[in-house]
Amino acid sequence: MRPMIAAVALAVAGAGIAVPTASAANIVQQDERGFRIIHIVETDASPAAVWRTLVDPAKFWNPEHSFSGDAANLSLEAAPGGCFCEIADHLGVEHARVVYIEPGVRLRLRGSLGPLQQDAVTGILTFVLRERATGGTTISVEYSVSGNFRGALPRLAAAVDAVIAEQGNRLGAAALGKAPAKRETSDAESAQPDDAGDEQDDDFGAAFGDTPEPQR
Repeated sequence: MRPMIAAVALAVAGAGIAVPTASAANIVQQDERGFRIIHIVETDASPAAVWRTLVDPAKFWNPEHSFSGDAANLSLEAAPGGCFCEIADHLGVEHARVVYIEPGVRLRLRGSLGPLQQDAVTGILTFVLRERATGGTTISVEYSVSGNFRGALPRLAAAVDAVIAEQGNRLGAAALGKAPAKRETSDAESAQPDDAGDEQDDDFGAAFGDTPEPQR
């Protein structure tokens, strides 16, 4: 069983993007009803390049955060009602649906990602692209989740925060045509014993599809 992701620190020296660290500061709102996460990524890629990458999730989504383990199985229909889906020989998953699309500017999806789909919760994932005066793009990634949670909300929010940060960073790198960097292990994770994540995994499943198959 893989340990629950607790933080993300991606090294992309020379990749042309400023990488935010995954920290509690990016969980901008949290109470018993849910949480809201915002991450900002700076990339030298143009808004057009970022948009082309965004609507083709197989190019940037970490396959470790999929149910099939292969990002090639991910697709997005870039239209109102379009599915962010994962289709493989042995399974099919609807991750989210497009509820707002403004090509090159804004994409909003409604969906409970990963293990969140096991709970009675709703999530809204919004990407906003803004062209910088000096060239390049500022990417805002916001995920708001609310509903009836079965697990301990603070740990779950931290894990989701880390995954959203990672996907935003990977989007910024992939839009430049660079391979997304691998996640580095944080100091907090390194200090944990090998079985420290087991209780968290039992509570939530592994973050965003780390389990080999969806839990039923």
